[in-house]
Amino acid sequence: MSVFPNTIEHRSDVTAFFIYLRYHLKLNFHPDDRFEDYVNYGTQLPTFTAKECALYRKAMDDCHSWCQKNHQDIYDIALKVEQFPDFLSGHKRLTDAVVIKRFAKEFIDKNFDSERVVALHTYGGCYWIEEFVENGNTMFHCVIENAKPSSDSLRDMEVILFDWMEKDVPTVKQEKRLLSSSAKEKNIGRLTEVVNSLGFGADPDLFEALDESLSKGDLNFYLPTEGIFDGQSSMEALLHFHWSDEAARYFLIQFSCTLLYNNGPQSYRTTTFYLYDEKGVTFKEAFNLLQGRSVYTRRSLPGEEPFEAWITLDLDHRDGNGDYIIRQYRWHYGYDLEKVLNHYPIQEMNDASEKAHLLTALQRGDLHPVTFVKPRKTEKLLIAANPAFKTINILPMADTQRLRNRGHRR
Repeated sequence: MSVFPNTIEHRSDVTAFFIYLRYHLKLNFHPDDRFEDYVNYGTQLPTFTAKECALYRKAMDDCHSWCQKNHQDIYDIALKVEQFPDFLSGHKRLTDAVVIKRFAKEFIDKNFDSERVVALHTYGGCYWIEEFVENGNTMFHCVIENAKPSSDSLRDMEVILFDWMEKDVPTVKQEKRLLSSSAKEKNIGRLTEVVNSLGFGADPDLFEALDESLSKGDLNFYLPTEGIFDGQSSMEALLHFHWSDEAARYFLIQFSCTLLYNNGPQSYRTTTFYLYDEKGVTFKEAFNLLQGRSVYTRRSLPGEEPFEAWITLDLDHRDGNGDYIIRQYRWHYGYDLEKVLNHYPIQEMNDASEKAHLLTALQRGDLHPVTFVKPRKTEKLLIAANPAFKTINILPMADTQRLRNRGHRR
């Protein structure tokens, strides 16, 4: 911020002036100090001219008056300004349309109009500033009560957002759960097992971020990761960790996934997978589901005993949260994968070990290569389970593109 407010009319104006003193002028100030008393240690000359002293003294007097009138602690505001660099260190500018949509779904609103923004500036999780173009000018907007509608200065909006976050507002200020060293180690050990069991263990940065997040002690935190399972697409995931007072530990409760196809950023699918007792579909199974295939998994739903079922994402319909609706097929639906496979001349079904491997792969939702032994030729084909039609999908080895929507009627 190159200038400070002309008038002190809001708490954020006080904060803006203090940030100007501390980080623009690099002044270790106190709200009660006289500006005439500041001296340059190198030259032993006054830091400010008489004109500057008068200007800053009036602004400080106005800050004192506003704080006294509005029952605000001016010294507390000055102390909190020391945290402004930490706030800025969490800044990320999101420009990818898919990433913006995912952030908006997680933290803003599933109906957020992401098309109108050029970028989202995020700060340490669920706080953001919108960047857009208006009449050819780059503008910034911060969705905060009583804040100015927009500004051509990002720093103006950052100061307002920082000040709002630092207020003692129960709905915004997160309660902390600072763990002892032993409790932290136990949580890291158990969460590491959970993360690995769900297939996220290939990303070393994820475990470093997990360690840092547990040290901060936020009741909820989100960690990103990514993975590649084929040559035509990539997967991004955002893991949601939550502190439970009842269990006195952290849980991984859900993760959102975005499948990005290499043929363009407009080609993507995104949804959220919920975990029960930290069990559910794995990262690879989530990839297979978003590809349009089916997965055999153990489900635990509120009010029901755990059960096993085939599940498929209905890629044509979403629920009230904006996620794809899950279609499930339990045992009484009558889909027996092994019996279906026995109707085909699949060589791997004749070997116990290969059969077990094949069944596991298909239950995981994989598109798996097999050998069809026909009277006149032996042919390598790709197959995938299709519980909805009580059959399997069969594709040539080179035709993986079509399987995205195979078995799913659009």
